[in-house]
Amino acid sequence: LSVDSNKHAYYTNDILSHNTVSAAIFLSWFVLFHYDKNVLVAANKGKTMKEIISKTKSIIKYLPFFLKPGMVVNNKTAMAFDNGSRIVGETASAKPALGFTIHMIYADEFAHIDANVVESYYKSIYPTLSASDTGRMVITSTPNGRNKFFEIYDDALKGESEFTPSRID
Repeated sequence: LSVDSNKHAYYTNDILSHNTVSAAIFLSWFVLFHYDKNVLVAANKGKTMKEIISKTKSIIKYLPFFLKPGMVVNNKTAMAFDNGSRIVGETASAKPALGFTIHMIYADEFAHIDANVVESYYKSIYPTLSASDTGRMVITSTPNGRNKFFEIYDDALKGESEFTPSRID
């Protein structure tokens, strides 16, 4: 998907849509249609992480009743459902989600995570994901020079990693 506009705006059903909305739709699908799965939403700022969780809640709220599981935890940084799935949010840190089984990580604005933290963050989460047959990591970011995000994306382009690159200009 590319936006052929100087405004760089993409609308779906007259609603402005971008990375966060698309990610929230994907996260909603993942927790609603998979049982006993844990999702970690991490962002460079706490405000951004809370926005992603808030958008996910809004999407789930407006679904037809027959698609909604019961919500057993509902706060600014976490949601848990009666199908055993949950979403937990945190700001990217050197030791993310210690002791938390992770089936999917959504890392937003990965290129903007503090350079002093990003390497430890990635080394801490990658073994958890790779140990699972169903582990996934979705990374979105606005580029920010040659950093860990660039390295991961470049390796994916070269076929030197397990990531599948996708670029939206």
